[in-house]
Amino acid sequence: MDFEFKNFPNFIDQGPSNCAEQDPELFFPEYDQPNFYQVLNYARNVCQGCPYQLACLEFAVRNNEPGVWGGTSELERRQMKNRGRIQLPTPKIRKTPQRWSGKAPTKTD
Repeated sequence: MDFEFKNFPNFIDQGPSNCAEQDPELFFPEYDQPNFYQVLNYARNVCQGCPYQLACLEFAVRNNEPGVWGGTSELERRQMKNRGRIQLPTPKIRKTPQRWSGKAPTKTD
């Protein structure tokens, strides 16, 4: 899956981000895949605690980007926009995942 990001922010060059070592496919799960919600939650958790989380979120809201940005899904960002308030999501899982392996984590991960 290739995405072309218009006006992509250059903040990633300013230091390590949580997503830098991840497969980009992780952040664009397909809704019809059987483990969609597991992958979505895994991607959200990668964003938790990242120094660029708010910048990513703001970028995605401004540009209507698909996928997971700033720990939020497209639906969550649409809801934020409708409410007129952009805020970081409350972390639900504290464990920061390691490198994405291409499959959803199991309960033992």
